[in-house]
Amino acid sequence: MPDGELSPEQQINTEVTVGQSLHALGAAFGANVDARLGGGTPNGSWVFTDLNELDQVIHQWTDIQSTLTHRVFAIERTTFAAIPPATDMMSEIQVDALKKSLTAMRQHAIDMAVYAETYVAKLREARSAYAVTEQNNATLFDGHHG
Repeated sequence: MPDGELSPEQQINTEVTVGQSLHALGAAFGANVDARLGGGTPNGSWVFTDLNELDQVIHQWTDIQSTLTHRVFAIERTTFAAIPPATDMMSEIQVDALKKSLTAMRQHAIDMAVYAETYVAKLREARSAYAVTEQNNATLFDGHHG
């Protein structure tokens, strides 16, 4: 990796940290901050020096997607299991409020899982293109130096 460039893991950690910070700052001032950040370079792109690095990032994002998908199911189970502890109106209101919150949480988890799935697909496309380019370069090199 060239000097001054972040590893893929550092790029992801930076993305997450900056996104969380911007969201918290926006929330403090009543603004909805949509932090659309790119990768680890100044122009917002990822930099991979070999296929192994790219494979690691794909694996990491696949794990994230799986975790989010499992979270959706856990939220659904929790929503289904939420029942009022008593038959009074306040118990009913509290469970209804909980179910509304869980429904919003579920939708957010679904949106994040779809984002992760789409991102993994793009990373896999990039990996395929990278592999073809590497193979073409190796073939050209071998042809000139073989």
